[in-house]
Amino acid sequence: MDIIESDTFLKLYAQRLGLPEEYLLDVQPTLELLCNLQERQLFHIPFENLAQHGAAGGPVDLNLPDIAHKILVRRRGGFCLELNSLYAHLLRQCGFVVTIIEATVFKNETFDGVSPSHVCLMVEITENNSDDDCDYSSSSQLYYVDVGFGEPPLHPLQMMRFEHQEQKLIITPEGMRSRLVPTDNGDAVLEWHQNGRWEPRLKWKIPDKTTKSLSLQDMDCILQEVSKETSIFSKKLVVCRLTRDQKHTVAGSTYKITGSPRFPMVECINTTVPIQKTEGLPLKQIQEILLQEFGIPLAETMSLQLDKSNQIDSADIWATW
Repeated sequence: MDIIESDTFLKLYAQRLGLPEEYLLDVQPTLELLCNLQERQLFHIPFENLAQHGAAGGPVDLNLPDIAHKILVRRRGGFCLELNSLYAHLLRQCGFVVTIIEATVFKNETFDGVSPSHVCLMVEITENNSDDDCDYSSSSQLYYVDVGFGEPPLHPLQMMRFEHQEQKLIITPEGMRSRLVPTDNGDAVLEWHQNGRWEPRLKWKIPDKTTKSLSLQDMDCILQEVSKETSIFSKKLVVCRLTRDQKHTVAGSTYKITGSPRFPMVECINTTVPIQKTEGLPLKQIQEILLQEFGIPLAETMSLQLDKSNQIDSADIWATW
């Protein structure tokens, strides 16, 4: 069933986000709504690459109805191409103006020579209000939005007058400190404050009125890149989701819950959660964790394999997670 262009899509998405099924049928494209949807998305719909490790459904197919069925009906997650594409469609159905753009992930201490391997969203909002929870105000402003990066900021980041100056510090509710820094050649760099310093994470071309949104067909090159046997996604199983004060991650046969001090702004955190890490779990227990902690049905993971993940060094498992 093609659910993309029907009210069924909005009802199923609302249910997936833990909202009443009628919630999205009559909404206005406000910043408050955008913050609420992004936080719920990161809580309820995991980043995951189970498709590359034997899970049901086979390899990723960049077809929007198939992605919708996988995430909304089969209750799976996905990686950036799937999550951000479907989320962009949701936002457009809710009245937002959305541009999908490609981005480069900081790798081996540089952006140089690294091909784009990620997509994120630029969302334009026209409103004049302030929301205490988001702590932003806006009038025809552009926002960086990302629900497919594994560990993005919990809320959108505003790109106010960004072409001319460094973005002001943004602290989202879970305590992540972020900023956007312009480069001389018209790029934006997302930096996070970790380990006592600002660390670059993503880079993309600052969009303008002529920037066209990527189609799923445009993303095929990225899909081919991340699907290679040499890709880190092919080498290790990764599943993660975010709450305001925790990050839950499965990497191979290891399950880890991370809280403070990953988020250094302790006053922004509801509770302080120590790092909990359990290694060498059998497949059956991993499947149970995926069901209980990530909501992924057992029917989707019955053919899951951990062989490739268990073959790489445990330090490499957490290299980017």
